[in-house]
Amino acid sequence: MGNGAQIEGSCCYSTKVTQQPRPRSCRWHAPILFIGLWAIACASAPYDRSNAPQAPDLLSLTKARFDAVQVNRAKLRHNFLPRVELMYVAQAPARFVATAQLAGNELFSVAVNEQGYTMRYLANRGPTPGFYSGPATSWSCALDRLLRFSMGSEDFVRLLLGGAPLIAAPFRVTSHRWERRRPGHEVIRIENETMRQEIRFRWIENQWWLATASTWMLPQHGQPQLRWTVEHVGLRRVGGAILPERTILSQPGSKSRIHIAYEEQTVDPDIRSVTDEISDDRWDEADGDDWEDGDPATTTTEGSPSHVVPSMENTFSAGSAAAGSTMSPAAATSAPHPAPRNDPPSQTPSPIPAIFKLLSDGLVPRGDLCEGR
Repeated sequence: MGNGAQIEGSCCYSTKVTQQPRPRSCRWHAPILFIGLWAIACASAPYDRSNAPQAPDLLSLTKARFDAVQVNRAKLRHNFLPRVELMYVAQAPARFVATAQLAGNELFSVAVNEQGYTMRYLANRGPTPGFYSGPATSWSCALDRLLRFSMGSEDFVRLLLGGAPLIAAPFRVTSHRWERRRPGHEVIRIENETMRQEIRFRWIENQWWLATASTWMLPQHGQPQLRWTVEHVGLRRVGGAILPERTILSQPGSKSRIHIAYEEQTVDPDIRSVTDEISDDRWDEADGDDWEDGDPATTTTEGSPSHVVPSMENTFSAGSAAAGSTMSPAAATSAPHPAPRNDPPSQTPSPIPAIFKLLSDGLVPRGDLCEGR
């Protein structure tokens, strides 16, 4: 029955219903409760209408926000792989090197630069164990074979450096709005003839930062098809920059979902120091007790020397990176426009540091993982 209704008679069979007057104070409970819930669930825009951020300024923030990022320790989860320990270095515009280990054993190491990619693969799942290498144009295919996530090297590095790939120009802005649902986002949607993209930005410490980007294919007939999504979760200050606690990459077409939880991050390390210094058995710190499928038997030494720790491990060091952000000082709170970069990332750094070239270390050469594809 409604509020204020009283039933007379037994608990199962009522004989009379009388309506009691509703207390006057109750009439205000629902509106007050609604207003309270709205205040909790909604976030106000950090600007007034006359000072709203412009779409071109926000879209410029999809470029790499840093020259390089070094991750000394992270946890990688993938719906097709056991949870592993990960470390990597990414440098704009298209250089990347990473190694993944499980219970102290190398699963794979991969590197890419403007000349090509190299990969050491020792796991007994997926490709045949060995040493792979090929042109830079094969990177997207190699990444797809490795993690079922297909993306070009420059786009992949860009999203690891705080940005996201943009669909090809010319495109038009079809929607630009403030989303009130907490934590609050400035949302831009753009389209060209074949693609749609939605990008969400968060206002953190007086600057806009990219939080989420999603891209759809627009077929001539039928519904848009989601291609990929990148989410930077838990954006917070690390040293002189804003970095995510986690990055989630998903590609519904291959049913791939990659989850990276960061533990140690450094913005704009000295790449020469990262290359030259030797790590003091950093992987020995991880006992592997909390990893799923942590049996060393998940790796194989077929075609490899007696050791399984990659030579590239020596390129990572906890104390090798010089902290510092290339971001310009925070903009004034009264003007929430994207702060321009005074020193944008170098687009053609040269020569290629040794860290972005892997050695076979005795693994059987297998050629290009994507040859003929």
